[in-house]
Amino acid sequence: MALQRILLPRVCTTYFRPMVSLQKYVKGTPSSGKPQQTIEVEDAFDNFTTELLQKKMNSWDIKKKKVKLLRCSSPEKFDNIDMSIMNKSQLNEIFTKALDECNDSGTIKLTKNCIKYEICPSEDILLRAMFVCAQNGEVNLIQNLKQLCETVKINFSANFDFCLYEAHAIWMKGNIIKALEVFEKLYMINPFLRRNIKLLLKKLICDGAKKNSEVVLLHIIKFSENIILKYKDFFPMICVWEVCFMSEWFSDQQMALELLRRNRRLCEVLGPRLPYILALCLKSHQTEAIYRLLEILLSFK
Repeated sequence: MALQRILLPRVCTTYFRPMVSLQKYVKGTPSSGKPQQTIEVEDAFDNFTTELLQKKMNSWDIKKKKVKLLRCSSPEKFDNIDMSIMNKSQLNEIFTKALDECNDSGTIKLTKNCIKYEICPSEDILLRAMFVCAQNGEVNLIQNLKQLCETVKINFSANFDFCLYEAHAIWMKGNIIKALEVFEKLYMINPFLRRNIKLLLKKLICDGAKKNSEVVLLHIIKFSENIILKYKDFFPMICVWEVCFMSEWFSDQQMALELLRRNRRLCEVLGPRLPYILALCLKSHQTEAIYRLLEILLSFK
């Protein structure tokens, strides 16, 4: 096997160049009286690979230009728009443009103008705009949107609750403890929102546990324990455990072990997630985390 590897041709990072003797093909015949043209297979292969690489480069340039265009989008383009005379179709169009361009500042500005003129786009676009407002910590703006929807009588689904977006905005504003209280209250009063809450918390817990103090982490753990105690739902705790386990900080790693010691049921629930966690470790080349995972499996088998 070792000898075979040595004899095999190396693959260049640019393109593969076959290391074999190439025959020359002759175009034209002596009887035709035309000059013979010698064409090498290697030249044809080079032309093919060059053309292929050029297509890839052109495609990449187009993608870069699109990304650059999106990044250059600014809220100023929405300054001189008179929204007071727009119908719902026009509102949908301008909101969709701002949302598709990922222009958060422009989306927030359009939302504020909607409140000013007491107009609204369609429900699905309004929900997308509210998510952008929540992601940017616009608590007051979401509260004003709630009043606007009551004024213009926007009918959302029976299970919809503005508090979900409000809690998201409160979290992004930095008051994570208060946001956790709102999430826990929503979890209790509206079972139909639990799936949406868990999807939102998955990202928020990951970011919150990484970027904030240990006090915030302890409050997130307390919230997760309450959810387990009241509803037998381990999802928030699994998110917390994965963040602590994958953390580079020794204190977080010890917290992951402590959580397993406190709740043996957590070990069973984590079982199906272990292949995913192992794949994350391998993908990020965290060999030390793999050793710790093996130790945990041996300790809590």
